[in-house]
Amino acid sequence: MRRPGSQPSFVARGGLRSLPWLGVALGLAATLLVPAASHGQAPDLRSMSGIPLPMADMAAGTASVRVVRGTTDHPVAGLEVVLLPTGQGTAKHQRTDERGRVLFEGLGAEEYVARATVDGVHLTSEPFRADPRGVRLLLVAPPPPGRPGRPDTAAPEPTVRGGNSVGGPTGGGPVGPATASQPASQPASQPHGQGVRAVTRTPDRLSLAPGSEIVMDFVQDAVRIRQVFLLRNDGPHFDPGPRGFVVPLPKGAEEPAVPAGSNLRLNEEGSLVVSGLVPPGETRVMVQYFIPVGQRSSMSIRIPVPLRADGLVFGHKPTSLDIEVSGTQRRSEIDTEAGTFIVHALAPLAAGESVVVTLTRSHWIQTLAALAVGALLLSLLVAIAWGGRATQRARLLARREELLDKVAALDIAPKVGKAEARRRTEERARLVAELETVFRELDALGH
Repeated sequence: MRRPGSQPSFVARGGLRSLPWLGVALGLAATLLVPAASHGQAPDLRSMSGIPLPMADMAAGTASVRVVRGTTDHPVAGLEVVLLPTGQGTAKHQRTDERGRVLFEGLGAEEYVARATVDGVHLTSEPFRADPRGVRLLLVAPPPPGRPGRPDTAAPEPTVRGGNSVGGPTGGGPVGPATASQPASQPASQPHGQGVRAVTRTPDRLSLAPGSEIVMDFVQDAVRIRQVFLLRNDGPHFDPGPRGFVVPLPKGAEEPAVPAGSNLRLNEEGSLVVSGLVPPGETRVMVQYFIPVGQRSSMSIRIPVPLRADGLVFGHKPTSLDIEVSGTQRRSEIDTEAGTFIVHALAPLAAGESVVVTLTRSHWIQTLAALAVGALLLSLLVAIAWGGRATQRARLLARREELLDKVAALDIAPKVGKAEARRRTEERARLVAELETVFRELDALGH
């Protein structure tokens, strides 16, 4: 079962479901949070390169691709961008304008990947579909010569695969199947003695580097969480052994997913596993999962942190829920291309600690709900006292028509995924039960 990945949605009635939420473009947020909130530096956009962002303001069947070097201040103009279908179809070619942008239209529901080559670096996006919403993509090449962040090497850089979870140093090195000390043609995981001089199995020198982020948004009856952890290795290559390096996921996590083609997998216990050698420098580990909200008006989510973390942040869109994040040292608001985000800069964490996120309905909403219930009860009392049987009958007839319309709307609604279908079935059963009550009351009045 797959939930809608990134489209805005409204959470159903009941508990946390009673509040409307707009979906958030997580890929964009996941790289803009730390630099803007914690360091005051220009954001390193490479960790979001190639991640498709469905946008409510774009027409279905359209894809906007922007190519930059390092930051959006350095667009790549006149560059050919290719959309390649993953199935049977025709490739589409366009050249970027002066802002580094191209717009592809008429894509339909077919799946594509976007590709471009900048200074010998091949940039490839994650697969995407531009239906039912248009998609924005950012392809990020290493910074131009002389700019901060470009690696001090004269050799051409290997392929940068946008969205891959495990790669080499994020400071311009390879992301994906290649590592900092290996050519792109070698796998990231090597047996001992094949081109690796120093290997350790002690994780003492591993930590989570600044730039590691947790971003949350709300889709239908669940919260969606995207973790982007930068594993910093201050020692030689780290060999986690045959079981791999395990990154536990929160209790209750559903539908975990990792980028295709990465050195990440999910074990039977529902944990994330980094397979193969972890090279010196920084290695990106990315996973997305859902946690059901249910009918609760308050809940806590414990997100395990496997290593010592300095500079970890938690981000989310502004909401009408009270959201508390443990260890918050500073809470700020930043503006990104995906909208405004609330950013929690967290205190340093020891290995094995957790980030605890508590979601509670806001007090003012509870007050309004109480007032609404009070007003409804008062209205019923007045209707009974003043309206007599005729008023009651009119009220019940109006309610009957309203409930019948709602049941009919559910019956003719278009097909959806399993989670939404289950929610509709539950809603229909509730409406039918209320209809039966209305009919009984009408019978009692002699209707």
